[in-house]
Amino acid sequence: KEHGSVFEDLSLLDGRELNLTGEGEPERVSGVGMSASGLKILRARPVLGRVFAPDEDQPGKDQVVVLGHGFWQRRFGGDASVVGRTIQLNDQSHTVIGVLAPTALPWGPSDFVVPIAVPPSDINQRGSHWLQVFGRLKPGETVERAGAEMSAVAARLRPLYPAWKQSWGATLVPLHEQITGKVKPTLLVLFGAVGCVLLIACGNVANLLLAKSASRQKEMAVRAALGASRWRVIRQLLTESVVLSLAGTFLGVLVAFWSVGAIRGLDAVNLPRTQELGLDLRVLGFAVLVSLLAGVAFGLMPALHTVRDGLNDLLKDGARNTGAGSRNRVRSGLIVAEVALSLVL
Repeated sequence: KEHGSVFEDLSLLDGRELNLTGEGEPERVSGVGMSASGLKILRARPVLGRVFAPDEDQPGKDQVVVLGHGFWQRRFGGDASVVGRTIQLNDQSHTVIGVLAPTALPWGPSDFVVPIAVPPSDINQRGSHWLQVFGRLKPGETVERAGAEMSAVAARLRPLYPAWKQSWGATLVPLHEQITGKVKPTLLVLFGAVGCVLLIACGNVANLLLAKSASRQKEMAVRAALGASRWRVIRQLLTESVVLSLAGTFLGVLVAFWSVGAIRGLDAVNLPRTQELGLDLRVLGFAVLVSLLAGVAFGLMPALHTVRDGLNDLLKDGARNTGAGSRNRVRSGLIVAEVALSLVL
């Protein structure tokens, strides 16, 4: 922290399991310890009270605790008067100074946060590596530059402390990547797969609409004979395809809503912040837009084929459908495209 110049601040971090007593039934609670600056680095805002003062991680200071939102609701019933009360953690008195917002911690909910008070005797144990460190880069700094600087600092310190594990260095990982792993490539592949599934579904629907249009040729011919323009016929067929696509979107949103609820209920799913999963309005807007575009794009083809195939001639008894060959070629092309996309999947 003293030798670096790329961080706004750094904080220690470790996980803790403590016994809560003196407040109803005893309970084993899970939380984290961090430096006094940790919650400010995370921009974690309390819904009640405050976060740690700069000196509250010093040995000998009064012991304080910040409660997690879910734990506060479950154990204390959301009582606002909990701030200022004293609770017993591992038979030591801790004063509650605040309650965090539900999504304050990036790795998910914790029952509590306490400051790490590291005595000088522990700081001097250079060979003991049991704490994690996280920090916030200054504006304009990069992870690569910060990693190079930390490696240089480690190299300068290593010869000064013989107890240092000589093969150890410094590695920086973005906190998002540390929590979720390198999920971006996987998500991009899944996004591409979803796109292929959408195209296959659109191809299927377009094929069905083409087949349906063949059976409606005389109906459309009658409409044209009664005065309907080609644009009027196309507009009707497009409206039907868009309504069909919106109905599919509505059913898909319902399935997504039920699925998200089911995933949140699976305690065995090893995903961080599972309880925060939900339907994002931006994603829903994108889905509706794609559905509208798909309805127009894949409804336009059958509509154009319908009005192009000589509607007036179809009214004559025994008239041959001159557009059947073209329609069959389009349907065959759609089937080929669907098989190709399926093979990619």
